[in-house]
Amino acid sequence: MTRVFVFLMFCLLLASLRHTLGAEVSLWNIGIDLNSPNGDAVFRKTLYSNTTIYMKFQGDLAACDHKNVSFNVSWYLRSSICYNEVFSTPDNEAMAMFGWDHQLKQDWSGFYSQGYIYFNNCHALFTPTTYYKEFQPFLSLSPQEGRSVNQTKHIWEDKPDMYAVAKSWSDSPYMFILRFQTQHHSEASKGHRDTGDGDASSNSKDNLSITIKMNGPHDYSSPTDWPLMMVSFSFESWCVRVI
Repeated sequence: MTRVFVFLMFCLLLASLRHTLGAEVSLWNIGIDLNSPNGDAVFRKTLYSNTTIYMKFQGDLAACDHKNVSFNVSWYLRSSICYNEVFSTPDNEAMAMFGWDHQLKQDWSGFYSQGYIYFNNCHALFTPTTYYKEFQPFLSLSPQEGRSVNQTKHIWEDKPDMYAVAKSWSDSPYMFILRFQTQHHSEASKGHRDTGDGDASSNSKDNLSITIKMNGPHDYSSPTDWPLMMVSFSFESWCVRVI
């Protein structure tokens, strides 16, 4: 009887926390500075399996005028059994995990997937396109850094639609890390030299942005939006051990 009472109280606590904290974000919009060589961002959300992550560039095409640049957008999607790994790791430490193929701590199992998209000029960012013919495969995280294990590539059967980048493989907490690299070419387009003054930098950042959207089987909702599902995450995904 005591265990049942404790369990019910725990459920009420989780429900109150969800009411206080609100639903997890599913849509982000961040500015891009064309005059900066690099930019990183990390996004966190508890996803349902088969949730698609979309990436779309928006802004004023005039911001691309006289910009003789190309772009490499790399991404890294990582799931973990541990809720704290995803939501409690500071941004700078999370970004340092970009490309990792191993667990952060022992028994914090999970999977990862990664890829990149190359844009040969600024205007290509705004061209409606399907980035991949197939979703990138996902692999299990190895127990230790540098330890060789036989990893099976899990291949997706369905095909990506327009602006789709990646897809989740299980109900789990995820971090999605984006790395935006700008390459400025020596010859400016149309013989015009980019002055690179402060106003141009500000305008470029204000007029260009990237939108990240995570849309799954239940639209934009998350498993943590449901208190009973939150319980299952708490005992296993929060790395809490109940004795």
